[in-house]
Amino acid sequence: TYGIKVNLPPGYTVSPKNQPNGDNPDEGLDSDLDPNGKSDTVTVLSGDNNPDLDGGLFRKASLGDRVWLDANANGIQDDGEAGVSGVTVFLKNAAGTVVGTTTTDANGNYSFNDLVPGTYSVQFVAPAGFVLTTRDAAGSNDANDSDANVTTGDTIQTFLESGENDPTWDAGIYQSARIGDRVFLDKDADGIQDDGELGIANVTVNLCDANGNIIGTTVTDANGNYFFDVAPGTYGIKVTPPAGLSISPANQGGNDALDSDIDATGKSSTVTVASGESNLTLDAGLFARASLGDRVWLDANANGIQDDGEAGV
Repeated sequence: TYGIKVNLPPGYTVSPKNQPNGDNPDEGLDSDLDPNGKSDTVTVLSGDNNPDLDGGLFRKASLGDRVWLDANANGIQDDGEAGVSGVTVFLKNAAGTVVGTTTTDANGNYSFNDLVPGTYSVQFVAPAGFVLTTRDAAGSNDANDSDANVTTGDTIQTFLESGENDPTWDAGIYQSARIGDRVFLDKDADGIQDDGELGIANVTVNLCDANGNIIGTTVTDANGNYFFDVAPGTYGIKVTPPAGLSISPANQGGNDALDSDIDATGKSSTVTVASGESNLTLDAGLFARASLGDRVWLDANANGIQDDGEAGV
């Protein structure tokens, strides 16, 4: 009667013992070792051959990488984009059950170590006020892309082999940016918001993308103010003047906070906003055309007064 004991090489762990293998269990295919590397005993008689004492060994696996602030929301880890600390990351098994939790460190890095080889996925929880960036963005690769579903935060599943370390599971997050400001009644039509010049309510303002396509619409409030909350990127506005109003000259006076920014067609130049940035400098000055005039008359008695009966000339 005999047993065996396997001396484990450094870094190796014993596989589960006596596991079934399909519909036709075969004692010659399973691992027979307990966690200490010992098998049960077997008894052999004269001339017997028992080739069924096996030992399965594996090395632990790991996965992880980084959560970063995607300042331009392009879904790619660009140079200078910092990691985000304190983000919760869940590890899930093949059934989608959470089997581990961690948080990102000061550099936005995280990892799950000492994993038994198998199928896993990761779920990222965006902090309050942040949203997840585009997954597998065009132009990205597995080392610099974001892998999280923008709605659920889940990655796809991956299979880790014995000893594998897979440091490619990233998530980009960002805060919405804001652009906007004011449509004002430019009394003197100089293109500058002077003291006492009021905002105009209910003016339609369109949000345009970098190519000038309209992607959003709002109207000014009672004070003439408006804004759009947007993903980081490049935008402009287009203002539709109400009937009877004309557009003031653009970019007058050298103060971007006080000038009118729309051209004769109602369009502004584009501005680029990063994650969390607020650009409230896109204004529009409008004015109503004025008129003057009256009469030239024959001042018959030269008294400087239009007396009854004095005819126009």
